[in-house]
Amino acid sequence: MNIKKLVIRYAFLSLILILIQGKNVFALGESEVRFNNLTLKDGLSQSTVNKIIQDNKGYMWFGTSDGLNKYNGHEFVIFRELVNDKKSINSSFISALIEYDNDNILVGTSKGISKINVITNEVSRMFEDEEGKSKLSNNNIWDILKHSDGTIWIATRKGLNIYNPKTGDMYQIFKDTEPKGLKSNVVTSLCEDKYGNVWVGTSEGLSVINTKTKEIQHINDILDNDNSAISNIYRDRDDNIWIVTDNHIMLVSSNYKDITYFDKELESFKISPDSVNAIYEDKYNNLWISTQNGLLEYNKENKKMHLFESRYYDDTSLVNDNVLTAYEDRSGLLWFGTYNGISLLNPKQPFKHYRREPDKENTISDNSMSGIYKDSDGMLWLGTNSAGLNKLNTMTGEVTNFYSNNSDENTLSSNVVWQICEADKDNLWVATQGGVNKINKKSGNVERLKYPDNMRERNKMDARNVFVDKDGLLWIGARGGLQSYDDKTGTFTDYSNVFKAVGIVENAVTSISQDEEGFLWITIGIDGGVVKFDKDKGVLKSYLNNSFDSNSLINNGVRCLEKDSKGNVWIGTEAGLSKLDPKTDKFTNYTVVNGLANNFIYGILIDEEDNLWISTNDGLSRFDQKTNKFINYTAMDGLQSNEFNGRSYFKSKDGEMFFGGINGVTAFYPKDVLKLSDNRNKSKVVIDEIKVNNKTYPYYGGTLSLKYNENNISIDFFLPDYLNTTKTTYEYKLEGVDEEWTFANKRNNANYATLDSGTYKVLIRARDNHGDLTPVTALDLKIAPPPWRTPTAYLIYFSSAVIVIFLMWSYVTALEKTVKKRAEQLKKEAKEKEKLYIEKEKLYKEAADLKDEMIKRQKFKNDYFVNLSHELRTPLNVILATVQLIKLKNKEDCLGKYQVEDYTNTLKNNADHLLKIINDIIDSSKIESGAYKLNIEKQDIVSLVEDTALSLKAYIEENNLDIIIDPEIEELDVECDKNEIERCVINLLSNAIKYTHGHGTIEVFIRECENETVEIAIKDTGVGISKEQQKIIFDRFVQADSISKKQYRSSGIGLTLVKSIIELHHGTIRVESELNKGSTFIITLPIRQEKSK
Repeated sequence: MNIKKLVIRYAFLSLILILIQGKNVFALGESEVRFNNLTLKDGLSQSTVNKIIQDNKGYMWFGTSDGLNKYNGHEFVIFRELVNDKKSINSSFISALIEYDNDNILVGTSKGISKINVITNEVSRMFEDEEGKSKLSNNNIWDILKHSDGTIWIATRKGLNIYNPKTGDMYQIFKDTEPKGLKSNVVTSLCEDKYGNVWVGTSEGLSVINTKTKEIQHINDILDNDNSAISNIYRDRDDNIWIVTDNHIMLVSSNYKDITYFDKELESFKISPDSVNAIYEDKYNNLWISTQNGLLEYNKENKKMHLFESRYYDDTSLVNDNVLTAYEDRSGLLWFGTYNGISLLNPKQPFKHYRREPDKENTISDNSMSGIYKDSDGMLWLGTNSAGLNKLNTMTGEVTNFYSNNSDENTLSSNVVWQICEADKDNLWVATQGGVNKINKKSGNVERLKYPDNMRERNKMDARNVFVDKDGLLWIGARGGLQSYDDKTGTFTDYSNVFKAVGIVENAVTSISQDEEGFLWITIGIDGGVVKFDKDKGVLKSYLNNSFDSNSLINNGVRCLEKDSKGNVWIGTEAGLSKLDPKTDKFTNYTVVNGLANNFIYGILIDEEDNLWISTNDGLSRFDQKTNKFINYTAMDGLQSNEFNGRSYFKSKDGEMFFGGINGVTAFYPKDVLKLSDNRNKSKVVIDEIKVNNKTYPYYGGTLSLKYNENNISIDFFLPDYLNTTKTTYEYKLEGVDEEWTFANKRNNANYATLDSGTYKVLIRARDNHGDLTPVTALDLKIAPPPWRTPTAYLIYFSSAVIVIFLMWSYVTALEKTVKKRAEQLKKEAKEKEKLYIEKEKLYKEAADLKDEMIKRQKFKNDYFVNLSHELRTPLNVILATVQLIKLKNKEDCLGKYQVEDYTNTLKNNADHLLKIINDIIDSSKIESGAYKLNIEKQDIVSLVEDTALSLKAYIEENNLDIIIDPEIEELDVECDKNEIERCVINLLSNAIKYTHGHGTIEVFIRECENETVEIAIKDTGVGISKEQQKIIFDRFVQADSISKKQYRSSGIGLTLVKSIIELHHGTIRVESELNKGSTFIITLPIRQEKSK
């Protein structure tokens, strides 16, 4: 790059004008800005914060002089150097921070560079060999730059290092590097310009390196001399280059032709260039200059500069004047690292703050506010609870104070000023603890009203409210009741007796207003409720709380009242908010349960959109009548305090609202607050940490796969919206398990214990400090099944079952042969003995005994085989049928893993039965059944049922039965699992075959029904089922004891499985039967399966 000689432009006169304007704005602007501060008491490792960044996950990182801090808004994780531990950072003194890639940051220290994984917090020391020797030219890191080409530039106390992560190469440049080196080996600052060149600041001057040609050029024209020390270089959003030296702060234009010095601006704030620590530009084109003497804000558009300083009396000011660094996070929040912690600033906060500034001579007299009024001339009048009245020019910041002096009747009656209102274009009415005063706005002359003798009691003269009605009559709300004053005649009227006549003894008035019909609405504190007063007729209508009526006023201690554009009357009490519908005289009440910030209400103002703004003892609430929703604001959002004061609220003609409290006045335009809420960046909840069985798992996104016994899960999360983390609440839900969201309040953690195997989705969302829900963050979990529920395990079960069946069949066959052989042998012996008995009487008894033994053994044999064959026939038939189905399915190559599970379960259950009959000859493990997973596809149900029935035709005919297949339709596509429907049909047909006598008939019907369903009916002419037995025929286990073995299904398992499969298809099955006439089983299936299911 060829850099031309820079032309220096001075505009001294214009700069002086800028400075004058800037100081005026600063005088007012600083009191309007609120900083939130993080210090040691919040968990920061050390007070001196040198560097700040935010990673792409949303974590904030603070580099201090004693440790690196990772912050998520809830807690700090601190990294420090540990002796002889290479898994700790190189040094606790942090001098540089950059984001290396999506998962890692680089940390520059006084002893080298560390890389930290932002997800796992694992630390690795970079540029060190196995023996711990550094590959850098020097380990004292001053700055790190990630170039747009991916290379890492490292400024050290002894040379410049350029690292290529792709190749692993390290290139170093020194002062004596040939053909041309740096100005000095002490490299202090690095900056990439829009062309990709790198500006290198050193202790003895400035160099520019062309990254393409590697050419180094020394820049001398910008500096007063060749040896100027460069402390900071910064590129702003307009591609201008800012350079800070010991003597100057200057702006080099993006075309490198012009330079502008800002030394004079700094000098006007008594700040020298050598005290500048850093420069940073936010997205609103404000340049923030961090100095040792405060924080400077420079607006590039209007050329104005403000200085923000730490104020000992204001904990919402800058935490320390020595500002070291600045950073803007993704939400637009500004972070300033100082010598005593961190200050956070919302640059677009809509709330202004007027308060006493003790270090100024011309300031508001006190921070505890009461009455507020903005007159027709734009002057803001502020009454205090003990320090008189203030007149504030909001344009210039000039303040005029009014006090009480007992020896001077031309002063206020009391320094306790309750309320102010305008008498006419020239005068104000001021309500004080000592009476009502009239003040001339221009001259400032004060006139005390002369009370008649009968009203000179202290409670009568303690004027709490002043209000001028449509007729120009002044109404005064005193601690001792309602009064009026005619300024033309100078006469007072006391209405205390009018109130007492209707039973209102305690009549300390808290507010007065008038509706469009001319009625006065008067609120009365302690226990007086609300009064609607017809001043012409002298008639009162009282509204009070009725503890037996939920539609009455919520509480009698009323503080304020306001009417909206629809005619609703809103009443603020000491126990909540009430809305009066004047048409019905019914109240609707709201409390903290509904979202109100606090039940003790001081003031209500209503904006042009009919939103209510409500000051309370714990913040400011905005109530949206359209959504019936409260949004709450606190001191963290920029309010003067969370606690407000009574009578201290006012809405100006241009819509600006003022609320006073114990720490000054908060002013704002509602539209600005709403606009900021609508236009802000909405963050998403970030997964912070996942613990499985108390072991931390790193989460990089996607699906988290776990073992079957890793099912106790704890998830930590946070919302990277740091403006007011105390207002953030969280909700979570396990999709498919939790029907409702779990409200965790401020707890940023979710726990799930003993989850079964399967796939899950954890949904997490937050409600931010504006009360809005954030987008949902999803975490996918997959917990594997246990080894005994895997496809491999099921294959082993099936193989084992086949082997067991074979062994049992072989044993039974061998046993039959042995018994038969032995029976024949006994019969032969009996005959021989019978012959001997005839010949020899002597042997008769023996022969008779032998005969008896033979008979007994024959009977045992018969009984044994009858019982055994009876018991074996049913399970063996099922086993044979199942084997037949397995062969059929295997032949068709459609034997799925879930069908294998079903068949093996059937074989296992019947094998267990046989094993029990033969005295547990062969042991077998019990099978643990699993859930069905349907493979839904479009199938021609007619063809499917017909083919299935025909596959059993030979078996049916072998049993001397006839089968009739009679579909009413030719074809019909139905969404179903082909194999499972086939299985159900085979099961029902097998039952029909089993319980239908010879020469019987089995019929199969298929028809399309209304409501998008199809019916499959299987009818037999078998033994039938009784009414009582029909009720339990589909039940598992109960049926085994309830139905005769000669009736249907002694085990009860087959029909239960059929019913389960049909219900998985969202269908039904029922039975129609008569004893000795036969049974009909009817399956009803939906033609289409709902996807949501």
